[in-house]
Amino acid sequence: MGDTRLDHVALAVWRWSDARATLVDKLGGRWMGGVRMPEYNPCQLAFANGMRVELLEPGTDDSSFLARFLARSGAGPHHVTFKVDDIRVAIRRARDAGLQIVRERLDNPAWQEAFLHPRSTGVGFVIQLAQSDIAPGAAMASAPGAVSAAEAGLSPTAVPETAAAPATPNAAAPASIPFFSAAVPDLDDATALLTEVLHGQAVVEGADHGVRFRMVSWQADTARIVLTESVPAEGSPAEGVLTAATDDPRAETPPMGITALAATAGADPGLPAENHIDGWDVTPILPELGVRLLTKIR
Repeated sequence: MGDTRLDHVALAVWRWSDARATLVDKLGGRWMGGVRMPEYNPCQLAFANGMRVELLEPGTDDSSFLARFLARSGAGPHHVTFKVDDIRVAIRRARDAGLQIVRERLDNPAWQEAFLHPRSTGVGFVIQLAQSDIAPGAAMASAPGAVSAAEAGLSPTAVPETAAAPATPNAAAPASIPFFSAAVPDLDDATALLTEVLHGQAVVEGADHGVRFRMVSWQADTARIVLTESVPAEGSPAEGVLTAATDDPRAETPPMGITALAATAGADPGLPAENHIDGWDVTPILPELGVRLLTKIR
């Protein structure tokens, strides 16, 4: 059904500029806009297939929820946003499925939102439902507190000036973000949430090194989430394209929630790879982003 669209994934970072080397210089993310506010500062980068990554840094308020999140968990995935045609219908559908709705804000016609608490969804990440006809770049550019890419520290790093040429931005061609992966405790329950409540389509399923996975798609297969079971079958390794083993101290068991972003680029982005599986280079967990990247030359 076309009433729900996977809009963007949001990462919490201590500073927007922490993401520049990876998301801008190497993967070519293009500045859409950003706003500084007391509670938190959102900005967005766009990629070649239309997918966007939102970066959230703490605002100036000492009681910022985002500062508490970062202090507790470190940089990493914060939420996934789905745009809906009718948020009241979407909220009712979620409640009918037994899901807990938090921070429901419907008073602003330009941006109405509600969140599904991960304790009730079982997918390990916060889901935001939003209804808005405003393009995010235009909205951020015109909002109080709007900043430029340069002010945010997210302009492409300049190639140093030489005697033969002045300094120029080192702007990589934008990569595509075809999917991100999420480890979940129950593959069937998570699939039901994404298909029955959020109206995605389950398009591919299988097993990778003994770990079951299922791909769910929106927007004519240009925006996808790959779900993997967080606990592999007994005796099978938890290593594969989407569930690579981790030495991150936060992961006492196979991680749950968003574990990796996939990126396909026109040239080798030059990111460190600790594994090469099924055509994908798998980076370590990048501490400035709190996720792995799966990269492939398209």
